[in-house]
Amino acid sequence: MNLYYQNYDSSPYYLFFIIHLYIIHHIKTRDIEYAFLISNYIMLKKGKGALNPYEYSHFEYKEAIKKNNLSNLMRVFLDIERTKYEKKVRLIQHFNIQKFTYLDLTQKRKNTKKSDIDFIVILNEDLIPKEKEEKIEKLIEYFKNECDSEVDVLDFSYALNTFNASKMENIVTLI
Repeated sequence: MNLYYQNYDSSPYYLFFIIHLYIIHHIKTRDIEYAFLISNYIMLKKGKGALNPYEYSHFEYKEAIKKNNLSNLMRVFLDIERTKYEKKVRLIQHFNIQKFTYLDLTQKRKNTKKSDIDFIVILNEDLIPKEKEEKIEKLIEYFKNECDSEVDVLDFSYALNTFNASKMENIVTLI
């Protein structure tokens, strides 16, 4: 707790990294999952998204925590964040997306290998219905290849006629 409050005003990312390393090297369980749970809780509390290593960064992540190397751990996760940001920008530009949200339905049913992944999109309003349909088909194909899973993409563009964007975000979180 002292470490958290001593660094409370620091960047959420820095706080994530130091708490993560502290838990792994000083808490009896030394459990990586517990470290992610607490560290990502801090990120969410600070208004940021959760951080998780991907397959391509797993080795670098393990080396950084093994050596208790804060700067390498930061580099690994910041590379991941940069990659996620670049992919997001490409998606938004290529598919004319205004808003894009992952819809987590796993709380309502058991998640299995055959479960699909659900996304909600709001496409740019300057697209005509035929263009929207084509963009959604391409998005579904893109994510099937990217996620190696079945994918549903729900177009909520029409709902903006009834609700503004902030109300839409509240509706999405309730689903």
